[in-house]
Amino acid sequence: MPRDELYESTQGEGSLTAVGDQTIISAPGTGKKLRITHAVVSVLSVGTNAVIALEDGAGGAKFWATNQVGTHVLNFGPRGYELPADTALNLTVETADSTVYCAAIGYIVREGYEY
Repeated sequence: MPRDELYESTQGEGSLTAVGDQTIISAPGTGKKLRITHAVVSVLSVGTNAVIALEDGAGGAKFWATNQVGTHVLNFGPRGYELPADTALNLTVETADSTVYCAAIGYIVREGYEY
């Protein structure tokens, strides 16, 4: 099977200016997984005891977090960070007075394919 039939590239972006969750890349569908290869998280402001994170879906496991203002460039390598099947990439802000922008790229792995 040709490689381009086993996976496809994907990207997304979003922002938050209050406590909440924002989908950056939507869930790919039943039996498919996202692998995030790169993300840029720009934190313009943070509230007291800030937690800004990327997670496996809303309320899921946090796999990257910060409480620092700045531009954070994340490289998860050529294989990427793999999310569970049919799970979106989510940005979460857990404290008020925080402003965050995020862009991410990666690819969708089809069911039965391992890299």
